[in-house]
Amino acid sequence: MYIQAKFQTGQISEWGTNQILDYKTNKESLDDGYNKIAWVITTADTFNKDAENIAKDNEIQLINGLEFAKMLLNAGIGLLNTNP
Repeated sequence: MYIQAKFQTGQISEWGTNQILDYKTNKESLDDGYNKIAWVITTADTFNKDAENIAKDNEIQLINGLEFAKMLLNAGIGLLNTNP
């Protein structure tokens, strides 16, 4: 699983999407027999169209701040505290 996490605001460019695509398509790891799962998570509100197109063409999941917050709540954010 490849995850690129960004702390940004507003709309972000394709920079993070291109970074994760580089990892996902790295020649050394292409033939290792594992499936590649790629996410770009940001605190920003949206991704620009170039980022969305790259993600769509390369099976990269884009997750904005609101969606990530929902994912944490659905997973049970209280369970994320590892202190007894």
